[in-house]
Amino acid sequence: MILNDIDIIKAIEYYVERTTRRIFREEFKKLGVLCTNSAIVESVNADGTVNVTLPMEEEVIQKLKNKTNQTLSAGDEVYLYSIRSLSNAFVGVAKK
Repeated sequence: MILNDIDIIKAIEYYVERTTRRIFREEFKKLGVLCTNSAIVESVNADGTVNVTLPMEEEVIQKLKNKTNQTLSAGDEVYLYSIRSLSNAFVGVAKK
């Protein structure tokens, strides 16, 4: 199998993205922040917060802070982070 430049670039981008996510989660764990689940963005509110659904529970959690440094839209998959309870949860790294 011969890899072309595009395949190599895609492989590097994938590795960097995975490594960045792992480092981000590890740093949050040091601060006592837990990655609880992946979630689906249902809607984005005018104030920049998002409403998400937990896929397995089909529960909508509203007005979570967006800390992904990305513009999110409905249907995006994100990680849901929490500091000991959902009352202070926020969305972190967006999954691609």
